[in-house]
Amino acid sequence: MRPVADPTRLLALGAALGLALLAVAWHPGPAMVGALPALLAAALAWRGARAALAWTGFIALGYLAHGLMELVANPPRRGSAMLECLLALGLLVACADALRRRARPSRTGS
Repeated sequence: MRPVADPTRLLALGAALGLALLAVAWHPGPAMVGALPALLAAALAWRGARAALAWTGFIALGYLAHGLMELVANPPRRGSAMLECLLALGLLVACADALRRRARPSRTGS
């Protein structure tokens, strides 16, 4: 497990929890099930393993797609959709940066 103070992990964790809170606030009631993937992403970001960060990035892509769709299709909710897009992009960038920093050295024989 990586140290908790890693800034990319903290950004990923904050963005995932922000997405979960936004999903609960945006879709109250039974539709709150939309917060479950964000909570899973937060748990995976907390874990910090390479595979966990990759899966967290994949989850972020779903939220980004949803935010972009709402941004175009639902004008009264553009503020919430823009916030969802920004949080999802933050999560995606944090995961990509964390994975890039932990990249294994190449195995080329040169």
